[in-house]
Amino acid sequence: MANEQHSSQCHLEPIDLNQETQFTELQRQRTLCGWDYEQQTLQSWKENTNTKKLFWITIPDPEDKDKSIRAGHISLDPSSGILQPGLLQDDEIDLTLKTFFISPEHRALKLGKKAVQLLENLAINKPHGDPRCRYLTLCAISKRYVYDEECRGLWSKVGMAEPPFSIQEWYEKLGYVTWKEMPLTEATSLDGEVFRVWEALMRKDLRENLNL
Repeated sequence: MANEQHSSQCHLEPIDLNQETQFTELQRQRTLCGWDYEQQTLQSWKENTNTKKLFWITIPDPEDKDKSIRAGHISLDPSSGILQPGLLQDDEIDLTLKTFFISPEHRALKLGKKAVQLLENLAINKPHGDPRCRYLTLCAISKRYVYDEECRGLWSKVGMAEPPFSIQEWYEKLGYVTWKEMPLTEATSLDGEVFRVWEALMRKDLRENLNL
């Protein structure tokens, strides 16, 4: 019940990287995430706020009703170009769900589903989104790295713990459809080998009812 309460009180608040405290906190969270935490990367995000729109995933602070806790972050980006050709009509566009992270100490609160639903709503409404947006797209690491014995070796190869579930399947439960898999993301093993990780190209038609 407590987890459901926190989830229902989850909100998205725009991130202002011109504020030093917010810049520092985002870098801390990205470092925990393990990628896109370099000063140069965050600086480029700061300079491109008209395209990459970052939001804090916030929950109420139980110790101070006038404050909120930044439990994670998520971004709404321009089209990534991964949408299956031929789906858009007339002036329709697609946007991208990206840069999604929830801090380890808050993951038991199950905020992820609500955060994604809130972003879907933002995607089709101004000022952050666009009423012309029909599809929200994303890339998720392939479920083969959870179920295929040979592919599961990826995690020890890069020095990471094997995830408890497939993020691709998690998105599928939220209504996202996988239409193709490709070796997209470049990774480096502990011994210096550079290789590409297979990712699922996924989409959701936002014309469907949003369960907010």
